Amino acid sequence: MMWYGDRFKLHGLFSVRLCQEVSGMRRISVYSLKPGHLVARPVYNSSGQVLLQCGARVSKRYIDRLLEMGVFTLYIEDDFSADIKPEDIISDELRMRSNLLIKNLFSRQKAGHARGQTSAEMARITAVVNDIIDELLANRSTMINLMDIRAHDDYLFGHSVNVCVLAVLTGIALHFSRTKLFHLAMGSLLHDIGITRLDRGIGGRKRELTAEERRQFEMHPLYGYEILSRDLHTGKLCAIIALQHHERYSGHGYPKGLQQDEIHEMAAITGLADMYDELTSAVIQQRVLPPNEVYEMISGAGDSLFAFNLVKAFLTNITPYPVGTLVKLNTGETAIVIENNKGLPLYPKIRVLCHEDGRLLKEPVELWLPEDRTKTIVAVVENLPGQEAG
Repeated sequence: MMWYGDRFKLHGLFSVRLCQEVSGMRRISVYSLKPGHLVARPVYNSSGQVLLQCGARVSKRYIDRLLEMGVFTLYIEDDFSADIKPEDIISDELRMRSNLLIKNLFSRQKAGHARGQTSAEMARITAVVNDIIDELLANRSTMINLMDIRAHDDYLFGHSVNVCVLAVLTGIALHFSRTKLFHLAMGSLLHDIGITRLDRGIGGRKRELTAEERRQFEMHPLYGYEILSRDLHTGKLCAIIALQHHERYSGHGYPKGLQQDEIHEMAAITGLADMYDELTSAVIQQRVLPPNEVYEMISGAGDSLFAFNLVKAFLTNITPYPVGTLVKLNTGETAIVIENNKGLPLYPKIRVLCHEDGRLLKEPVELWLPEDRTKTIVAVVENLPGQEAG
């Protein structure tokens, strides 16, 4: 293992070809990792550098270092997920290019270059936004099964890209025109630019904020509005999205306490995507909430935190049980999710692996839950019975 300041790389151990040949994977908490687990998806920083390569065997030292860096989830390969390969909704190349673009833009803003984007920078933003829209339109039948893995210091950049992806998917579900999708994508990608005005300790939120720090943090939508309002390239709608993305349907949001139709539809969509990504990513908390818990929370937010029609459209692209998720059934059996149906997100196709007493089946059994109403999912688990992290 070679160390580079607060980053690490593994050199000469595994080729890119081996990484591409990994046939399956599942996402687990770093707290559930055990020495010997095989990394199935590389961990990158926002510059596209590999922090931990695909194919690496996990050691306790790796686990400790991942936690130090604020990486709380990892994709692993094991015998039970060997043929299960969840695919990201956008390509790795586009995700990394988008992350790096946002990092550079935000770093420039943080350094005090407050005159807005140059024409060249705006051309790069426009190209990324159009590429995101194109890939999502081409994959409109695909549900969110795979999310990026990000270190804490790179959280903001990956978060901005994820919010853009989730917002555009929602716009597609609402049958937005290409022009509306472009404005939504641009605004959601830049929605958190106001955080560049905050002190690192407040904007980074590595700990719970004090009441005064929280007050300062809640100024970032206003700062974003100020930054984007005077930018001749981004347009007024981007500024409005940045200003209103923390407003809530009930009137209990900030900074102005707007409610219902006072909130721009695109700002509300961005706020919904922002909430989902934050809840499913480790920011302050070191436990990432599983998608099924967040799905349930969002499902109950209609006409409370967000307009019901927006919640409904958002959830059409979200699966509570992503491919590769281990689940416990009401029968006591353990299964792994192998396929999702966009029309029936609560009833995926599963492969039953263990009897109710924890014994492995000699031959796993596959079934669609809608076809067997005697079996339902009651919990998400990290490991098979007897395989829990010690």
